[in-house]
Amino acid sequence: SDGLLETRDAHGEMFGQTRLQEVFARLAPRGPEATATGILEAARAFGTATDDLTVIVCQRMVGYPGIL
Repeated sequence: SDGLLETRDAHGEMFGQTRLQEVFARLAPRGPEATATGILEAARAFGTATDDLTVIVCQRMVGYPGIL
């Protein structure tokens, strides 16, 4: 959600899209649950959220029966 991107540190800097992409790239190999948890932890460690924080991470299951 935008609350995640708009989380601000003590200097007013936002967590932002670039930081989210960096955190995602680092955590994605660990799977969706660890990635979602890690993103929320990174945002909370970065600063204070003034809005809700919602993260959904999906995993594409290539070759799984019934999945294109």
